[in-house]
Amino acid sequence: YDGGLVLDQEGHVLVPYSAICMPFPVTVRAQVSNQANGGLEQLYYDHPTVVGVHPQYNLALVKIGLPRWALQPAAISRKPPANRDKLVAVLLPDKPGIGLEVQDAAHTEDGLRFVLAKCSAPFQRDGAPVYDSEGKAVGIAFDPLDSPDDTVAIVPLAGINPADFIAPEKKQGNPQRAAKLKARGLEWQEKAKKAEASAKQPASFRAYQYFRRQAAEQPRDPQPCENAGLCLKE
Repeated sequence: YDGGLVLDQEGHVLVPYSAICMPFPVTVRAQVSNQANGGLEQLYYDHPTVVGVHPQYNLALVKIGLPRWALQPAAISRKPPANRDKLVAVLLPDKPGIGLEVQDAAHTEDGLRFVLAKCSAPFQRDGAPVYDSEGKAVGIAFDPLDSPDDTVAIVPLAGINPADFIAPEKKQGNPQRAAKLKARGLEWQEKAKKAEASAKQPASFRAYQYFRRQAAEQPRDPQPCENAGLCLKE
């Protein structure tokens, strides 16, 4: 599962593009308010509509249907995090958040800006909203994959504008980045084949993460989807 950030009451949600770019079933789980009695419940929405994808970052904008339910949109800060800021990443609405401390507020990778932070617990999921001390969303967190388990990469919302999102079929991706992700995925897939029983599933999951990211950079190539599917079978 991956996280997401609710942007408005109309049901627009910011999610990792790698979570929805492959032909696998997608379900959005949301904490919603019943407009009839004001109570909170967990609801599941199948087949969200893809509104657009970011031309460079691993982000997509999807829309979910909301019969008689109201989503609570996040308050968003356009001020980027600074070094030593204390933040919180929330993977699921009914679970405790993970504490973060910003280590590098201006990290760049392949020409894209990220915020690197240390986390208080292992972080191996993508898309978790990140909040500042005032409860405002400042970014979307991703597992940096090749970094230590106590590190998380954050896409700062200060640089994200929904107007910049494009139709999925127009996304070009990054072939060089895709090649690196494929190579790492194949390495972990091979490790999974040779691993003892207790280590096989974690290695397969890591390979799956790489292939998903590869699919986001090569959205019209079926190979990363096929490789990711093999990881799920294992």
